[in-house]
Amino acid sequence: MTDSNDTPNTPPIESSTVVAAAPTEIAEYRYPLQFTGTASEYSRIWIVNLLLSIVTLGIFSAWAKVRNRKYLLGNTRLADVGFDYHADPIKILKGRIAIGILAGAYAFGAKISVAIPAIAILLFIGLFPWLLVRGSIFNLGNTSYRGLRFGFEKDYAGSYSAFYKGIAATIFSFGLAFPYARFLALKFRISRSRFGTEKFNFSGESGDVFVIYIRAIGMSILAGIGVGVLGFVGQKTIPSGNMVAAVIWVAGMYGIFFLWFVYIQAETAKFIGRSTKLGPIKFELKFSASELAALYLTNAIAIIFSLGLAIPWALLRAYKYRVTHTAVIAAPMDFEVFVAAAESSSGALADAAVDFWDIDLGF
Repeated sequence: MTDSNDTPNTPPIESSTVVAAAPTEIAEYRYPLQFTGTASEYSRIWIVNLLLSIVTLGIFSAWAKVRNRKYLLGNTRLADVGFDYHADPIKILKGRIAIGILAGAYAFGAKISVAIPAIAILLFIGLFPWLLVRGSIFNLGNTSYRGLRFGFEKDYAGSYSAFYKGIAATIFSFGLAFPYARFLALKFRISRSRFGTEKFNFSGESGDVFVIYIRAIGMSILAGIGVGVLGFVGQKTIPSGNMVAAVIWVAGMYGIFFLWFVYIQAETAKFIGRSTKLGPIKFELKFSASELAALYLTNAIAIIFSLGLAIPWALLRAYKYRVTHTAVIAAPMDFEVFVAAAESSSGALADAAVDFWDIDLGF
């Protein structure tokens, strides 16, 4: 685990990492995030966490989350310094008990009264924007870099506005406005986050998200036509053609849905990267739909053929991909001045305590 007081030692930056700049501009450099953990170390942590969670009927899962996060964040390094996680497992357990009560009321409440599941759903929907803010405050407030914690603004009105405006737009447009709802959620989450006293700035537009989904729909339609034609040809030319066509069509539809998911995930990540700034610092998320598809497929195959034993290996691969395809972009002087200023204010903010309501809810 990297000590939050480690003296930063920015690694040499190769010329290939220089971001092109006009002659009158200061050159910017790319500081890639690195991950130093190993599958063997993480597998041991994951297996112990699982066994203790089972033995304690889920109670240890709160402590398991802290151990898991501390390992992953401690091995996630920027400019040769790791992140850290400081959460109190008791507060995580408290949040899970609260959600468990709502889930239990929904699942088993009908045995007492048919109204209980409906009340549980309405209560969850009514509280969700509030829970989202409290969960974000908890998780960001317990994450630090160079001794200074991240944070999240207590904007309940903004959370309810973004959540219900997105739901209303999606419902009344028969789903066509879902990209707008997605945009509202992204804008709220990013623009209310901060590092120390510096707030993240989000400059993205809803039209950019619509473009992502329109492209995904277009590619899905073309792929659907291809699957349909292939199934039709198989039906007409192969013995037992109806069965072959059915297999092609079903597998094709699942495949299209999978490719839709990874394409939107990759393009949304890149959109977030180019739309987000933190003071003078910009971000780059170089996710690739083809790489994500290969990653998820090989992870799934490994998990199936190992009878689940490869789950921690697969989880670590997915996490490492996200980390190593993320970078900070800034002029060297801007980066050093910014983090130095952040460190100088850490005395007031590094140990800021979360209050009673700051509970983790797994969001």
